[in-house]
Amino acid sequence: MQDTTAVAGLLAELREYVLLRVELFRAKGLEQGAKLFADLVTNTMVLVCFLLSFLFGSLTLGFFLSDTLSSIPLGFGLVVAFYILVAIIAFLMRHSFIEKLLVNFTVRKLLDKYFSKDAS
Repeated sequence: MQDTTAVAGLLAELREYVLLRVELFRAKGLEQGAKLFADLVTNTMVLVCFLLSFLFGSLTLGFFLSDTLSSIPLGFGLVVAFYILVAIIAFLMRHSFIEKLLVNFTVRKLLDKYFSKDAS
């Protein structure tokens, strides 16, 4: 008699433990999903602001050079030539420097954000 009640009590505790573990797994999944969504929204907003600043800065530089050189095509052409030069340099250095830098930055950010003990 006593053995069956002990086994029944053990099974009840085991069932409660499994339910708590499932609930903990769901809560952690929800937390990670919320962090991912917040990170995505934040990074998107920063990227949009950066791109708008870059666009308007380029326009400002183009108008400044156009006014300085008294030629609109020459002013904006210099801006375009500068960006083409930067693109060529970045293309030539992509394997040796830029890709490693971006991969290391991304991995470090993910590890710091999602696997640190201090993150809340």
